[in-house]
Amino acid sequence: MGGVSNYLHINLDYSLPEVKIFNKKDFARDIKSNENYSRNMILLYITFIIDETEIDGAIMINLTLTSLQELMSKIEKIEVELNE
Repeated sequence: MGGVSNYLHINLDYSLPEVKIFNKKDFARDIKSNENYSRNMILLYITFIIDETEIDGAIMINLTLTSLQELMSKIEKIEVELNE
């Protein structure tokens, strides 16, 4: 997120990561049962290799409402510039 923030020249508020292992079915159920939990979340699916072992996973980023609004505003400005 720091890289995204620097690239877009905006300040984003986010917390340091917590590493948790989720069961996919339990996670999907928890997200569906608590709409507010996922409202300001960015979910990035990733694959990387460590010592020749491929690891698939996801990074969840839960933004404050202010940071999410600022990020969306910046994306909209970039979209307008691309369409000019």
